[in-house]
Amino acid sequence: MLCARRARACVWKRRAHMSAHTEAPHMSAQALSHEDSSPAGLLAAYDAAHDELGSPPQSRVRAALEGAAQRGTPLTHLALRSAGVGSQGAQAVAEVLSRDTNLTQVSLEDNALGDDGAAAIARGLNGHPSVFRLNIGYNEITGRGLRGVAELVAAGGPLLCLDLSGNNFYQNVAVAMVAPAGMSPLAPLGRALASAECRLQLLLLDQADVDAKSLAALVDGLLRNTSLVNLRLSENNIDARSASLIGKLLRGNTALTSLDLRDNKLADAGAATLAAALAANSSLKCLVLWSNGIAEQGAAAVASVLSEQPSLRILDLGGNAVGVGGVEALKAALLRNRSLHTLGLANAQLGHEGGIALAGAIEGNAHLTRLDLRRNSLHVAGLMALRLAMKTNSALLEVAVDTAFVGEAAEDRELEQSFAAEIKAACAANKDRTHNEASAVPGEAAAALGGTDPSRPDSSGGSRALDLLARKGLPAAEPTAAVSHPFSQPFPATAAECRALGRARLQALGVAEAAIDVPLLGAAAPPPPPPPPPRVRVMQWNLLARGMASDGFEVEDVLAEPPADDESAAVARAARNLSAVVDPLARWARVREAVAAYSPDLIAVQELDWLPEAIGGLAALGYECGGSGAPPYAPPHTQLKPTPADEPPPLASYLAVLEASGRAFAPKVPSVCRQLKVAAGEASDAACDDGICLFWKSGAWEAAAPVEYCGSSNAAGRCRAHLRVRLRRIADGAPLTAVVAHLGSGSSAGAEALRLAELEAPTTLLAPHVLGEPRREVAGPSLLGCLREAVAANEPTLLCLDANSEPDRADRAAGSVWAAVRGVEGVRSVWEEWFDSSGAPTGAAAAQPVSTNKRRGQLSRQPAKVDEHACRLIDHVFYTAPTLALPEHAFGPVAFADEAAALAAPLPSLAVPSDHYPVVVDLLLQPAAEVGAEATPENGGLASGGEGAAAEEEEAAAAAATASAEAAEAAGIEAAAAAAVAAAAAT
Repeated sequence: MLCARRARACVWKRRAHMSAHTEAPHMSAQALSHEDSSPAGLLAAYDAAHDELGSPPQSRVRAALEGAAQRGTPLTHLALRSAGVGSQGAQAVAEVLSRDTNLTQVSLEDNALGDDGAAAIARGLNGHPSVFRLNIGYNEITGRGLRGVAELVAAGGPLLCLDLSGNNFYQNVAVAMVAPAGMSPLAPLGRALASAECRLQLLLLDQADVDAKSLAALVDGLLRNTSLVNLRLSENNIDARSASLIGKLLRGNTALTSLDLRDNKLADAGAATLAAALAANSSLKCLVLWSNGIAEQGAAAVASVLSEQPSLRILDLGGNAVGVGGVEALKAALLRNRSLHTLGLANAQLGHEGGIALAGAIEGNAHLTRLDLRRNSLHVAGLMALRLAMKTNSALLEVAVDTAFVGEAAEDRELEQSFAAEIKAACAANKDRTHNEASAVPGEAAAALGGTDPSRPDSSGGSRALDLLARKGLPAAEPTAAVSHPFSQPFPATAAECRALGRARLQALGVAEAAIDVPLLGAAAPPPPPPPPPRVRVMQWNLLARGMASDGFEVEDVLAEPPADDESAAVARAARNLSAVVDPLARWARVREAVAAYSPDLIAVQELDWLPEAIGGLAALGYECGGSGAPPYAPPHTQLKPTPADEPPPLASYLAVLEASGRAFAPKVPSVCRQLKVAAGEASDAACDDGICLFWKSGAWEAAAPVEYCGSSNAAGRCRAHLRVRLRRIADGAPLTAVVAHLGSGSSAGAEALRLAELEAPTTLLAPHVLGEPRREVAGPSLLGCLREAVAANEPTLLCLDANSEPDRADRAAGSVWAAVRGVEGVRSVWEEWFDSSGAPTGAAAAQPVSTNKRRGQLSRQPAKVDEHACRLIDHVFYTAPTLALPEHAFGPVAFADEAAALAAPLPSLAVPSDHYPVVVDLLLQPAAEVGAEATPENGGLASGGEGAAAEEEEAAAAAATASAEAAEAAGIEAAAAAAVAAAAAT
């Protein structure tokens, strides 16, 4: 029996003569040169391919190519869902794929490609340097057509995400009975997954007719796979007998972190089999068992392993008959479980008795943060029990419930609505600074708690429904429609792997080997090893937004081919040089290499306009920026739609969107970066604004409170915010607050006056939501106010700042950013060895440090900055004493003997992937309780950063060494498991 196709899929008949198909004619290379990969060249190649095939070009394919040619912009995303490409048309599309080295995403879903078309697409992508996502679902592909795709997976190229859903991988019953698993339709894919070169991280096989033999072949391959983190096998009739194969996978694979088995036929026996395997697994973080015919006995079996299961964070048992018995078993497990944060029990036949039982679990659980209980007929008794339980629960952030059940009296409905509102208000109070999901935040954030998102089909009764988990916790299989980022790669976990990826990309761009082999960041010595507690390594870095990276920077000549003599060729070569130096994929690999090599505890960045990739790429290195369980990222400007006069003002809406994400990221909306992207031809909704962000080591640090977004807007309606993030070191509980900001640019006295105003400008926060009242704006701290509050409270605090202002400005007598920040009592700088509190040089060194060294040429789109040589110290890390002290710089500082030396090493470069150098410092963190309010240099305190520092560091190190074993173990588990799930979520 074939699986039911989802409504949007094409309905097609299997043809008996499928195996008799012949290969389409191979394209001749005689008439088609592979040298021209420009948009116009791609269009010409596509037309020529159809001429040779004797068929007319497909209109939507040609329109996409023609649009790119008219704009003169590279084609990075080929989206051709249901475009009628067909098997023959795939030959011409493959010709385009083989030429376009800028392409990163290819979506050909529902195009009747067939086996021959799939093989052609695979040939076209063979050896491609940058395509990381391929969707060829619902294309009538069988095992024969899968062979070429499997070769692509085994080759170990950039392919990261593969969607094969809705294809025909069934096997004739008579053949399946006698043929071994090695001859099943999915056997080639299984062998490819077992390849040591395989880099695939996300595999979708929903509704793909995966029978037991194919599943066995797939599992055999995955047992030797170390890259795949997210596997979806929904709607494949996987039953209790096949569950043993899934159990084998869970026991033997340590890479997989997310497994989606929704809408299969596991039943109680299959659930018990999976539960037994889950007990032996310590890597899986997300398990979806929605609608599998599981009843109380199967739910109890799963619950029995939760007590000691160390890794599982997200569990969905919705759509099953869990009932009161299942909930009672879950209750006992939840009271002991310390890892699960999201539980889906929608449509689980709980009734009011199940609600009462679950309330007992909520009352005593300090780890569960999200719970979906919709469509369960909880009635008055169940909702009242949950409402009472929330009075003593401080962990739950979201509880989704229904009210107004069919056939109830009006007074009961009124009570239910009141109880549901109180539950929601209690969750809001737990967030400490939450948002109004139902009205202030549009789109996915509102829908996540039972609201309606008009951009998505209603899933309240569908077999694929799990709104809360799918939007708040489950790693996304597809990017949100609003997001399209230009480049991504499999996420390496070491500096060497990052460097190898960057090297391969630069070689493909024709860069000389000598230029590729420059030392990381131009440093003469390798990075020092990360310091142990109580030291904290901090990296502050303006990453240079991708939307601004091609803005006419003068860069070194890095190309391998010798230069030509004529002037026109020289101009073209300069453009190619800049294109190679600021290539997004190569730069991103270099950034990750620097992070992996220096291994900072905290990373504060400015000009980040590729957040989804940053989340995934840095997660593989062990970092996060908050927002655990948040919906997939969508650029704020796509959610900030025009509102009627009675709606919250734009700043309140902007802040609400940031709070909905929960991530320590605040873009400027609108930004010059996005304006430049749109002017260059990028779609407005896909072009992201740049902003500031904070990442921290997820196994060593955790958020101690929700991120604070201290917002402001100007007369033109531009919204921005600085971040205040309160963290806690897991090993010893030491607190540390980081404030991240980016001040306005410009070198004039007027620009400095504006920056001084920014430092003291009042900001706006959103007050916690009060039930029945509109969201209120309240006064927030200015940047200097954050520092003053920290000093007054003896709270260890950093200010990581791209100030666009140097300490020794010529006009500093009239006031400067440096003097204003250093003027806050108790605030120190990592640069104070070179500059006193007024900004005057101390004479500590002949050459003063700089953090940027750039010059824009005539091709810049910012005329005011053409030929300006900016070689200045504008990136800063300020800190509060005595709770923090500066033992040393881990990188640099960079200094030049004279201007000629600086002009000989301009930024960005292949060594430094930005127009700014990073600031990397090791700070000594001494908790306020140990420092004491009266700490002084005389009594050994850290106020001077002098002789008392070593003794305090030694004592704090001893204290850290005696931290509890349980905390250390928990940190280790988190560090080992955090990276892969976030990587899959970002892509």
